[in-house]
Formats: sequence, structure tokens, C-alpha cells
Amino acid sequence: KDFWERYMESMDILATRPERTVCRLTLLRGENMAGPAEWAQVLQRARPNFIEVTGVTMAGLFQKTGLGTMNMPTHLEVKDFAQQLCEEMPGYQLACEHEHSNSALIAS
Repeated sequence: KDFWERYMESMDILATRPERTVCRLTLLRGENMAGPAEWAQVLQRARPNFIEVTGVTMAGLFQKTGLGTMNMPTHLEVKDFAQQLCEEMPGYQLACEHEHSNSALIAS
């Protein structure tokens, strides 16, 4: 019931860490890809050194949650989302991508 408050608190804590930090976004088409600007606000709160953006892959959980292959973004969709995040986050840029892993890495 207090997930979001605890999640945001963890972002604040992450921002205070002296070590290099990373945040990971697992994208699901039709679920959490509509608002890169909103994600950018959350991520800027944590100020991570890296942001890994990856597309969801099939898992046993899919059947239980009603998700399916239509929720699996393509690599191009993942890369486009990562680039949109970079546009919203000054000082961050796309560092690399890996099509086979369906992921992109953003670095500050």
C-alpha cells in the first residue's frame, strides 16, 4: 500500500551513495512505456551513473498476469525509449545497445 513512497525513498537514498550506481527499467509495451518524461523525473531524483533500459522477455509470470508477447517491445522500441529518456535528462547519453539482449545503456 505504500510502494510508491518507499520506491521514491529508495531513489533519494541512491542519490546519496558515493559508489557508482545504476537504475534498471524493464519495459512492457502497453504498460510503462508511455511516459519517458515522467520516468526521467524519477530517475533524476536518484542521479544514477547508469540507466539500463531493457525489454521484458517471456516468463512464467506472463500467464498469471495476463501479459503476452504483445507486451514485449522490440529492440527499436527499447532504443527509442532510451533516446527519449536522454532527451529529457541533460548530461545523459546513450552509451551502448545490445540488440540480442534487447537493451540499451544510458550513462552520465
